[in-house]
Amino acid sequence: APITGESLPVDKQIGDSLYAGSIVTDGVVEAVVTAAAGESTLARIAAAIQDAQSQRAPTQRFVDQFAHYYTPAVMVVAIALAVFGPLITGGAWSEWLYQSLVLLVIACPCALVISTPVTVVSGLAAAAKHGILIKGGVYLEGGRLLKVVALDKTGTLTQGKPVLTDAIPFGDMPIETALLMAASLDEHSTHPVAKALVNGWKTRQPNANTLPV
Repeated sequence: APITGESLPVDKQIGDSLYAGSIVTDGVVEAVVTAAAGESTLARIAAAIQDAQSQRAPTQRFVDQFAHYYTPAVMVVAIALAVFGPLITGGAWSEWLYQSLVLLVIACPCALVISTPVTVVSGLAAAAKHGILIKGGVYLEGGRLLKVVALDKTGTLTQGKPVLTDAIPFGDMPIETALLMAASLDEHSTHPVAKALVNGWKTRQPNANTLPV
């Protein structure tokens, strides 16, 4: 599940709570809304992502601080060039004014100031699309220093889609016969494990048909 991280469906009984956005894989569910849309778990996750995007990364803070001093310095140099250039060299005012404008265009830090937050936000959004929630640009940049990652009690990271990798039949039954029987029984099931069995059998026998059940 996107919220709990469980790779398999969870059985729910009468009185159990459901997350907003839960997917019913089998059967019908009758539920009662107990909270507003903005108070759901998904809404809190979305709010956390927005808060993360608003936090400035160390690189962004450095660029902002750099631009704070760099921009006035460029303005002073451009004005000095326009004023003192003609006085020192005796050239035309219009020519030196043009040179100062060229300096402002070339030295403008807009691209540097804009590119840093855009890069951070793009990284946070891309991670969120892959199921990774990063609390902010600070942690996104700090990820390059990671050497050890601690997972949950299962110690696994999955895509939530089981895949049949191997099969061992009981007794003397051929493996293809065992898979055929299992796929025939699970062909119409919506359970992820059942789908994995059926897809695994179809991969081994793409042109074969299941048994009527």
